[in-house]
Amino acid sequence: MGAAAAARAVERATESAERDDVYRAALVWERVADIMPPDHPMGAKVLFSLGNTLRLRFGHSRDTTDLSSSVSVCRAAIRCAGDDRTDLVAALCNLGNSLQERFERTGDLASLVEAITVHRDAAAASRPTDRTHVTVLSDLAAALMLACKRDPSEHTLDETITLLNSLLSATDDADPARPGRLANLGAQLYARHRLTGTQAEIEASIEAFRASLALAPGLASSMTGLADALHALFHLTKKQEVLDEAVECARTAVSLPHTDHWCDAAALNALSLALDCSFSRHRDRAGAIQAQMSVLGNESLPPSVRVSAARKAGDLLCDGDPRRAAAVLERAVLLMPQLLPRAVQRRDHRHVLSGFTNLTADAVALCLADETMPARERAARALGLLELGRGIGLSHALAIRDDTAELARWHPDLAHRLAAVRAELDEEPEPFAVRRDRHELAEELEAVLAEIRAQEGFALFARPPALEDLVVAGEEGPIVLFNTSRFGCAAVVLTASGVGFLPLPGLTLEAVVERVVAYHQALHTRDGETVLRGALEWLWDNVMSPVLSELGHDQPDEEGPRVWLAPGGLLGLLPLHAAGRRDFDGDRRSVLDRVVTSYTPTVQALLHSRRAVQRRLGPGRALIVASPDGLPSARKEALRLHEILPESVLLLDDEGGPTKATVLRHLPEASLVHFACHAVADPVEPADSRLILRGRTAEPLTVSSLDAARLDNAQLAFLSACTTAVSHNAALVDESAHLAAAFQLCGFPHVVGTLWEVADDPATRISRVFYREVQAGSPGFDPAMSATALHRAVRTARDHYRDSSSAWASHVHFGA
Repeated sequence: MGAAAAARAVERATESAERDDVYRAALVWERVADIMPPDHPMGAKVLFSLGNTLRLRFGHSRDTTDLSSSVSVCRAAIRCAGDDRTDLVAALCNLGNSLQERFERTGDLASLVEAITVHRDAAAASRPTDRTHVTVLSDLAAALMLACKRDPSEHTLDETITLLNSLLSATDDADPARPGRLANLGAQLYARHRLTGTQAEIEASIEAFRASLALAPGLASSMTGLADALHALFHLTKKQEVLDEAVECARTAVSLPHTDHWCDAAALNALSLALDCSFSRHRDRAGAIQAQMSVLGNESLPPSVRVSAARKAGDLLCDGDPRRAAAVLERAVLLMPQLLPRAVQRRDHRHVLSGFTNLTADAVALCLADETMPARERAARALGLLELGRGIGLSHALAIRDDTAELARWHPDLAHRLAAVRAELDEEPEPFAVRRDRHELAEELEAVLAEIRAQEGFALFARPPALEDLVVAGEEGPIVLFNTSRFGCAAVVLTASGVGFLPLPGLTLEAVVERVVAYHQALHTRDGETVLRGALEWLWDNVMSPVLSELGHDQPDEEGPRVWLAPGGLLGLLPLHAAGRRDFDGDRRSVLDRVVTSYTPTVQALLHSRRAVQRRLGPGRALIVASPDGLPSARKEALRLHEILPESVLLLDDEGGPTKATVLRHLPEASLVHFACHAVADPVEPADSRLILRGRTAEPLTVSSLDAARLDNAQLAFLSACTTAVSHNAALVDESAHLAAAFQLCGFPHVVGTLWEVADDPATRISRVFYREVQAGSPGFDPAMSATALHRAVRTARDHYRDSSSAWASHVHFGA
């Protein structure tokens, strides 16, 4: 009786999608599931129906617990289905739909990949004669369409278009599903046109949308799609009547009732694009802005959709109302941490953030240009935005990784639970491995954090530092955060006296792009030294000389005070620490002759490193890792360091090591770790940037493999390898997704890395001088000397290789 009532309730809920019906259906199915014996023959049906209603309830509640519960319940339904093919297909479809919903909400690629796999399994298990077969194929098509939207490829689009045509062949004009399937076909043809640019495909897309509207004139998704397709056709034909129709369709789409917030946002975006077209006789920039602001203000939409709308609104506002543009982009930056929830794997960050490059920089530049505010207030606001919008994934990790000793002292059970769920969530995912759902783990982590923050004295536990805490960081030495934007470039400066900013009129975003491209292309060419030398002089004249003068460091200083640099953006690909004029005599106009520099991704990361410094090390606790494969000097370098630190662990390639597993096993006990090997900065997927430990065919040590490391003894990591302190992916330049930052994150307060490939001889020379200096006359080593030791080693190399900047300018210090 209960199951029958539940079935009727969920049928009403599915048809009406009304909140009360959905909540009532979920409540009934939950009660049925609670009282149902574990081996009940209706178990699978009850569970997949409960999973479906929980997914529907999420559409109203926006409580991600509903979505995670739906996924878990549907997985259980699949296990209960056994050999019952009908139940198995239904459970697979519901699981796939819940996974799709989760991907759309969070951007978690793993959920979409699993959804497609699950829907393929359902399609394989379904038979053409089954009543639900067409629905099963429709669900697969929907998952494939999401894949095309995220990362369109001709292969996936062709597969999706073929599947949709097959579905349409099985659907007559009287079928209520036909208009929607025609709309889906139109959307995929439009997506394929955006890849190929061919007019035939956009015309086919328009034809599909028109056919859909002929059957269902009020279908908002078809009207929106037609508006977009017509807009695209106008750009090919420049026919005014085509654009007129696009505007009219977009206006109609906005006025139509929408099935969900996504459709509403798509219609508003289509209207905004059409109204802002410079060729339109209907041009209405205010209307275009208002359309995007409506999307931004809709809290039911995923953060990515809202941030995208804010960016478009800011772009429309920046010329006529830059102050309002600053406020809109600030709202976008405030939303950006939500783009990367903890459950999203590191390798998905690139896709999630790919559309928002320079958004933070533009918000900061417009903020600094707002002369209606006092300069210090502008600087403080800019600092907050830079910390929020840079290193988002890094910030999530740092907030939890910081010292939990006080928590363990007062609440050991909570500290243990926190450590356990952190370890499981940070574990590097393995394909097809059986493990707990990441989203459930993320929700469990948030629940543990909420419980910790409810304890007296722990309200701010694992939260990012407040603005006043960031400003205090300048008391140990100036911290300079650079901001490069099309709206102007500046340096935000933290000192003991507070926070201020310095406009840099000689620095432009276009010039940075030009210098980055030129010097990276020239590094290994005949004229490479000339190009690099020019870049160093340009950096001195336009960036570092003005900053050092502002700080009062405008005279040579043999030892030099400490200065921390946070370049951000593409400027982080250039060697700011090595900037200077070629003439090293006279007033010695170079950074190396004025200050000792260190880099940090964010101020929060620097504070994290400074807290780690308080952990002191015992003598000789070092790990030396060398893979001489193709590096003749690596073995000598490792053996020489082993002589200095005879109690260290030495892993050599020709002695059965090193392997990734061996290195990760020894890392937790190491205060100092030195790698002498090859490295690869992956230009596409920074999470796969890696140290080559045992030849290029063996498993490397990657950025992502360090995520789970807990290194309480860590003090100093020297990465004597190529390109360990740089990420070349434009979408992640603000995320510091490189090996040096990964070692800093997992506990090393001092990290030495490189910006490009360095020849053996200069690398060996720098390493030798560094360790001589960092020993400071003691039998062990003093990690506090790391920055100064590298500074002296690089100066020595510069004086030796005066005509070869590439030989000495690559090495950098990260951290405290």
